[in-house]
Amino acid sequence: MKHAVPMTLWQSGVLDLLLGVHCAGCEQPGERWCAECDQTVRPDPVEVDSEVWAAGLWRGRLRKAILAWKLDGVESLDQVLGLHLACAIIASGPPESFVIVPIPTTWRSRRERGRHAVLDVAKVAAETLSMDGYRTSVEPAISLRRQTRDQAFLTARMRAANVRGSMVAKRPPIGPVIIVDDIVTTGSTLAEARRALEIAGAWVHASATIASSPR
Repeated sequence: MKHAVPMTLWQSGVLDLLLGVHCAGCEQPGERWCAECDQTVRPDPVEVDSEVWAAGLWRGRLRKAILAWKLDGVESLDQVLGLHLACAIIASGPPESFVIVPIPTTWRSRRERGRHAVLDVAKVAAETLSMDGYRTSVEPAISLRRQTRDQAFLTARMRAANVRGSMVAKRPPIGPVIIVDDIVTTGSTLAEARRALEIAGAWVHASATIASSPR
């Protein structure tokens, strides 16, 4: 029996074209994330709030990429978005050694996506940071006490009420902590995560996200 021959990049590209694969950023056919988007959609960290950093703004091609990653399950974007998250973490001025704690996922999101997407991107960010000399690990140290509502159409006040008291950290990480999430809008989810960690005795250095949405 002959061994299977691995597809070349060219053959893989042809297959993507036949299957209708397109770039999540610019929608050009052929690749999930094209070279042009890779060059133009670069991390540009901004401090959204005190000790809350985002790698970019929720707009344009970055917004499209995050939507494809979240809603369409394009897992290959983990690498792209993980790099953005790593840059937001670096912008926060972290110590040489720290723990990355992802925001917990709801059962609804886990069911729809089939995975804890923020956790997976956090692992990519940790790998990227390790190549820059940081000593870091990823610990899903926060869990939900109760399921929260979808926050997409909630006001800032409603978002705060929705997540208030919803998280708990039973085993706080040892050492400085950086909380991570995909998008920050009002900051209520990050604030609740910080509250849960600090009550448990953790030291939170900062929070970092892939993008910041207009408020």
